[in-house]
Amino acid sequence: SKPVELTPPAAKLADFTAKFGVTWSQALGEGIVYNAVDACDVLGVDAEALDSQWALAKASGDLLKFGGGFYVGKLSRAQAGKGSSLVPSANDILSDMPRSLYGGFDALSFPNGSLDDTEKMLLFPESVIKTAVDTLKEVAIDDFKGENYERAVKHLTVALSLDEKSHVLYSNRCTAYIALEHYEKAMEDADECVRLQPSWAKGYLRRGSVYFRMGQLEKSEIVLKEGLELDPGNDALKKELEAVMNAIAERMARQRESLEAKEKAIEAFNEQNYKGAVDLLKKAIKLDPDNHIFYSNRAAAYMALEAYEKALADADECIRLQPSWAKGYSRRGAALFRMDKLGPARDAFEKGLELDPENATYVRCTRQELQLVMDAISQRKEESLEFKERAIEAFNVQNFKRAEQHLSSAIELDPENHVFFSNRAAAYMAMEKFDRALKDANECVRLQPTWAKGYSRQAAAFLSMGDLPSAREACLKGLDLEPGNMQVKDELRRVEIAESLSLKDSATEAFKAQDYEKAVEDLTSAITLDPSNQVFFSNRSVAFTAMQMYEKALEDADECIRLQPTWAKGYSRRAAAKFHLGDLQAAKLSYSKAWDLEPNNAKTKADLEHVLSEIAGMKVVLPDRDSDAPKR
Repeated sequence: SKPVELTPPAAKLADFTAKFGVTWSQALGEGIVYNAVDACDVLGVDAEALDSQWALAKASGDLLKFGGGFYVGKLSRAQAGKGSSLVPSANDILSDMPRSLYGGFDALSFPNGSLDDTEKMLLFPESVIKTAVDTLKEVAIDDFKGENYERAVKHLTVALSLDEKSHVLYSNRCTAYIALEHYEKAMEDADECVRLQPSWAKGYLRRGSVYFRMGQLEKSEIVLKEGLELDPGNDALKKELEAVMNAIAERMARQRESLEAKEKAIEAFNEQNYKGAVDLLKKAIKLDPDNHIFYSNRAAAYMALEAYEKALADADECIRLQPSWAKGYSRRGAALFRMDKLGPARDAFEKGLELDPENATYVRCTRQELQLVMDAISQRKEESLEFKERAIEAFNVQNFKRAEQHLSSAIELDPENHVFFSNRAAAYMAMEKFDRALKDANECVRLQPTWAKGYSRQAAAFLSMGDLPSAREACLKGLDLEPGNMQVKDELRRVEIAESLSLKDSATEAFKAQDYEKAVEDLTSAITLDPSNQVFFSNRSVAFTAMQMYEKALEDADECIRLQPTWAKGYSRRAAAKFHLGDLQAAKLSYSKAWDLEPNNAKTKADLEHVLSEIAGMKVVLPDRDSDAPKR
């Protein structure tokens, strides 16, 4: 088709003008609109290059759906050498689509794994979409017959990208997913099939088949019967429903047999034949593995046999199968209590009481068991506190190993006391076992996330391990909880000092690389963190001097001297700044002071000689001075 042969609707003509700033009739009159074949000739490009330019136009938003199976795209001058619009013709571009589908389908690549409307019209114009879809469907059928189910899914997925409203395609892909045992995806396709065509019986067959294979027999029965209401003579539906009903009957038979085994197990349990009860319940579970009561009863039998780990495993499976059944938690609590896991046992009993507060018998029995747990916890807490006091005594005499041992005993008795972990973390820190200290600090925070001291323990361990960002973060969390906590503040101060020293090292490296601005930046940050360190001012004074910013160098030298008036280097920094500012007398005095403080410093002596030589106009050499000689 030629552009002049198109009759776009009025709304599309208005969209064209709004998009490209020219009317359709103007574009035709100026001869700047071409179909794909003519465009190749006019632009001097082949089909592949034209496709690339079309993709660029699409990416830049210069495409418009023009109706009648056509899109119009504007190519920029940078793409084509002149402004132009292209109206690709379906027949011009893809006359051989079916052959290409058969011959090289695997080589096709689609952006983002699917086709949007624009790409669809470019690759598969309306005149050949049906042929392409039918071809893909037939290829997928061949794939399925050859048991190449993944390839069938692939072909059907592309077909659906061309015809997303085809209930048959969803039905077919559902079948492929079932063969792959991808039941969730199969159900999605079955549901979409039914949604698109609710009066098509086969959609219900697909949905019922998925339910069947997922073990949801009652749902499968309901759906299949719905399909038969639409098509009472459908043999496939009848056959599938018969299979489902047989499965239901077999399950019911297994359930009856399993319940008989359960009753016999109860008799054995009452006769204190606990091993026999376990064996019978194993049989019941094999017949009906989804019955939570069987696991509960076997847990009781295992408890009687003192096989507490097995009892706990059965209690947990009972809870998994029926998480709202209180008795499962009682089974769990009883097993944990006998396994000496008092905290989790308490939690299990309390959960059971929360779930069934109206059952008077259950509540009475469970509270009795819970009280035994609470009594044991109380007794252990008292014992654990004794170990804590012994640990404090050992720590105070710097016997950190003994302190760690006492605290480990305390934790064994009361593993929920965050203070014990905090104290043991301190002992590990003293022994320089920083990884263990961090582990205990983390556990302290987990047990009591609102206790600021736990975060100070974390920070101390992180700091000792060189992880300054994590140390700072821990301190800030602690201060969020308790802004006035001095222990956390002190730890943050240590972190800031470490950070400032790291910045100083970074500044030194920058200075060596002659990146003086970076050196000043790092030292300024270091000073912000620790304004009491005279070395930072001294070093920044040197950097300012290298940048010929002598006034700033002098300010830093003066601050260095104020912070540490007996440190010779501060006077050397002041002397250097004064020298460059032209104040030789002041430079002489500062170098002299530095030499007085460090009489053996050869560099200071050489610097002083240089200043004196400048003042005298001749070379001046000073005699060496003994450090014990009287100072001027």
